[in-house]
Amino acid sequence: ALAYARIRHGSSDLQRAERQQRVIVAALQKLSSPLTWPRLPLVAAAVARSVSTNLSPLEVVRLLPTLLWVGPGKIDSRVIEGDMVQPFVTDGGADVLLPVWDQINPVLLSMFGQ
Repeated sequence: ALAYARIRHGSSDLQRAERQQRVIVAALQKLSSPLTWPRLPLVAAAVARSVSTNLSPLEVVRLLPTLLWVGPGKIDSRVIEGDMVQPFVTDGGADVLLPVWDQINPVLLSMFGQ
């Protein structure tokens, strides 16, 4: 799963982001199974070692019921597509993608029901 999520050959940054989202949703689906619940402390420890956040442990614990209630099948995980960005080279020579807001804003509005 890690190699699938990280691979860069033959795909764009946007496609890699989509693969990473698929891995996260698959992991959440797996964790929602009662068969995996005995392993949740090990998973929590691994996540704590791997994720950097400014949330306090109490804030993280408070989020868990919401995440469980929403569930992985209800997460809107749209990905920015190629027509939503334009290539740009910064003054420092870095290749970046700039947003094309005319393409992105309708998606954002539809996500928020507007």
